Amino acid sequence: MISSRKGIISLPIKLMISFLILSLMVPPMMSAVDSIQETVEEDRAVESAEELSEAALKVSFRTAGYKIHKELDVPDDSYLAIGGTEGHAIRVYKDGIQVARVLMDVPIKGDESFIAGGCILELTSVPGGVEVREI
Repeated sequence: MISSRKGIISLPIKLMISFLILSLMVPPMMSAVDSIQETVEEDRAVESAEELSEAALKVSFRTAGYKIHKELDVPDDSYLAIGGTEGHAIRVYKDGIQVARVLMDVPIKGDESFIAGGCILELTSVPGGVEVREI
């Protein structure tokens, strides 16, 4: 019986091509994973802003002086900017760049402040809006 050595000779070539294809696919896959991770963090920050907006709306329907406490968890590298001249909007920042705005039905009164990380906020109903302070 005569044996052919084509399989033995072509095996290293097939392995080399397989590793070449894998090495070309790894960077795009890693980039896609990083992009998805950043999007998830931005979505979590926007979700925190929407929770704050809903809580402010609930407080605004009550009489002046009514207070509630709201716990928020803003992701790392993100923060929320509230109050100031844009009291009707909660601005969401990621790495110092504004990535979203959540518009509110009631304004947040007072100076501009920033919310980051895990925190507990006190929302107080005042005439014409809501005051927010970190506890």
